Amino acid sequence: MILEEWAKSVESHRIIELRNYDFLLPFICYKCGSCCRKYTPQIYADNIPLISEFLDISENELIKSHEASYFSEPQNDCPFLTENNLCSIYPFRPSNCRLYPLKTDLHAADVHCPGYSEIRCIWEEFAKRRKYFALIDPNVNKGAVIRKASKKEWPKLLKTFFRCNPSPQMISEFKKMNEIRENLRDDVD
Repeated sequence: MILEEWAKSVESHRIIELRNYDFLLPFICYKCGSCCRKYTPQIYADNIPLISEFLDISENELIKSHEASYFSEPQNDCPFLTENNLCSIYPFRPSNCRLYPLKTDLHAADVHCPGYSEIRCIWEEFAKRRKYFALIDPNVNKGAVIRKASKKEWPKLLKTFFRCNPSPQMISEFKKMNEIRENLRDDVD
């Protein structure tokens, strides 16, 4: 039960906060694994029992595997990265992994991650010529309230969004998160 509750609490959306309204922007993971290459996240002692239980290994095995990667020179890939570029501890991944790409010290991923490139383009488009622009993660800012854009504001917002040629996955998730009608491009002049 504790494991399930903790796993649910770590999922997040990104809120783009503008002067008069906000909207949600998803991060699409294309499962390339670049965020986990040559990087091992710090794991706090409190999480070791949860992760070892989830992986069904002893705490000592977990610590040994993690330390072998974390303290290696040059840095090894994350020991929790699977052969098919998935995270073997995804529901219990460390906070710096959960916050990716909002806050990150995952050096190589910024350059090689297609999801990061896509969301960064959109952030930059919205940040241009704005007097106010902020990125918020509701898991960090508990109680964040989303101020919905009016129908009048959506065409301009969507025009900016589409300048980055978002992927079909990004468009689909964006629509769901922001409760937008079926055909987004109809709203763009």
